[in-house]
Amino acid sequence: MRRSITRAEKKLLCALGVLVIVAVWQIAASVVSNRLLLPSPYETAVRLAGLLCDGNTYLCVFNTLWRVTAGIAAGTAAALIFAVPAGISERAGIIISPVEHVIRATPVASFIILALVWIKSGMISILISALIVFPVIYRGTVTALRNADRNLAETAQTDGAGKFTVFRIVAVPHAFPFFLSSLGTAIGLGWKAGIAAEVLCTPKNTVGRMLYDSKVYLETESLFAWTAIVILLSVLTEAGVSLIRRFAAKKITFMSVTEENSAE
Repeated sequence: MRRSITRAEKKLLCALGVLVIVAVWQIAASVVSNRLLLPSPYETAVRLAGLLCDGNTYLCVFNTLWRVTAGIAAGTAAALIFAVPAGISERAGIIISPVEHVIRATPVASFIILALVWIKSGMISILISALIVFPVIYRGTVTALRNADRNLAETAQTDGAGKFTVFRIVAVPHAFPFFLSSLGTAIGLGWKAGIAAEVLCTPKNTVGRMLYDSKVYLETESLFAWTAIVILLSVLTEAGVSLIRRFAAKKITFMSVTEENSAE
């Protein structure tokens, strides 16, 4: 029987993985020996420190953070609104499925080009993040709801529980872990799509605009430094969501236990 990995061991292994990446990066930079093509970790760290001392950096980070976060939140909310009826009713799922397939199959670049015609460039990253997040959350939630324990639901109904109560104490606790898994994937995709939209649309005072300028002016250290900032923002967003979902998981468990005890 395998011993489970402790949290301290996980942190240690993650730190080791980061050290391996930095070591490989340093070796590659030494072999290339051209800072325009591949700056070293030290050169990138120096540029990153310079950016962190610049007030405009925080303005760019704030503008990008609230837009991408708003897009992820909007896409998640829309996905849940459509996923609940689709997960409960097969007919509703058939009606909604073409919308999901169109959003999933359309390239991000096509969405961005179309959005440039419809809305201001500063708001495009919100729309793109929402569109990318939507199918991931929708599909994961629908699948989880349809695979809920039907026997347990029928038992609860036999004991006199209403449909809403059954949905709350059976379907929601079952679907919640799948929703969280989908959300973790969606956050990463939402950040990538949102930053890509900013790079192509170049709204002022955003991280995407800074990445674009770094490429235009061949400031590779800045390109790597801004990329590190994007990675950090994504990690912090996922950490925030992790705290929220821990609280929600405890709340749902408490509600389920309370309802079951009431039914008894």
